[in-house]
Amino acid sequence: ASVEPMQRPVRFEHTRFLGDKRTQLVYDVDDWSDASVIDEIVAGYGAAARRLYQAGLDGVEVVASHGYLPAQFINPRVNRRTDGYNGDLQQRLRFLREVIAAVRANTDEQFIIGLRISADERDPEGLTEDEALAALAALDAGEAMDYVSVVAGTSATLAGWLGWQGLVGWA
Repeated sequence: ASVEPMQRPVRFEHTRFLGDKRTQLVYDVDDWSDASVIDEIVAGYGAAARRLYQAGLDGVEVVASHGYLPAQFINPRVNRRTDGYNGDLQQRLRFLREVIAAVRANTDEQFIIGLRISADERDPEGLTEDEALAALAALDAGEAMDYVSVVAGTSATLAGWLGWQGLVGWA
């Protein structure tokens, strides 16, 4: 199934190349009125993990850093949904929990699952250190993660990238 571009400005855009075919996927965490789009993306994480597992890789790292989609769900300033994916921290972690569960369901207990998270996106609208640490504390061993990789910065905004590069200060 294809994902059509939204009618208003978006927060997440990804262009990929498959052979000589260019495919552009456009997502906005706020605009999905139908949970089936979220279900499709979660299933995609699981399917990707299955392919890695079948190819003999040891594990995968779920990227919830640098302003990417899982980070957008966690961030209370970016996630303005009005359903069960926004509200308190537990609700904002729902998408990430579903992704991790899909990855585990498509692999086995020996397959390593890591999580990358920005402890500080270094942007006024980005995920803060306190928010990232609270999210990590809320995710427990029951989430089936084997390790956490903590980074800084975001590629979603110029301020987050420049802050990560040490080129500008931030408050």
